[in-house]
Amino acid sequence: MTTEENKAVIRRFVNELWSEGRLDVADEIISESPRDRRGSGGMIAGGPEAVKAAVGSLRRIYSPLTREVHELVAEGDTVVVYSTIRGLHVGSGGPVPWAPTGEEISVTGVAAFVVENGKIVEEPWSNWNLAANSQQIAAAVVRRYVEEVWNRGELAAADELLTPGHVRHDPLLEADVVGIDEVRKQVSGLRTAFPDLHFEASIYPSNDEGEFVTRRWTMTGTHDGEWMGVAPTGVKVVSTGMALSRFDGGKIAEEWIHRDDLGFMRQIGAL
Repeated sequence: MTTEENKAVIRRFVNELWSEGRLDVADEIISESPRDRRGSGGMIAGGPEAVKAAVGSLRRIYSPLTREVHELVAEGDTVVVYSTIRGLHVGSGGPVPWAPTGEEISVTGVAAFVVENGKIVEEPWSNWNLAANSQQIAAAVVRRYVEEVWNRGELAAADELLTPGHVRHDPLLEADVVGIDEVRKQVSGLRTAFPDLHFEASIYPSNDEGEFVTRRWTMTGTHDGEWMGVAPTGVKVVSTGMALSRFDGGKIAEEWIHRDDLGFMRQIGAL
């Protein structure tokens, strides 16, 4: 086959299979006996069924999903494609453990394919900016945590976003807050004392494939309920703070909190 015909096969792989979701196209363009001479472990190595399962799963997790070709280069039976995958993060599973965030993801990569007799027989090499994607989604999980759990009091969302053994290192308390139920109690107590509680947070992912995320916030609220033994004052408080969140298995496992507790307590007359 000519290089143009080989490039056409890869275009079908990207456009029809990935972007249009026509998974049965894999049976037409993926070899039943693929090679993996370099041990790359790519989805092509598993044959058509593995490709259909992998693409189908990703299309459920990121929907709608598209893959755009920026450039195709071919020489002999090898085709190199530079492309971008885009989609909304609406599901989870497999290599995507994070709870759905609604975040728009964009992953760019370069992959090499070997095409023989009209079918892809090997994917010897590929490289994608997956670390940036992980960082982006982890940051979105923290954003959900702030907005849904703390700002809106949707406590059930904590099950999706926190590990069962979640640990919150809070300097205001004598001991760590351990477990999701204890976090719920802390949120409920704060929202009872400050019914109009709101955190305006800035989220900063770390350059570590999404393991750590930092947030900086300004908290506002009206002291209309008892807090830390202080009777309601009706004072509108403003407080700032920061937190470092550590992820494990796509959920927030641990947090270190730093706040202006002194200034906060002074505002409600506790000091």
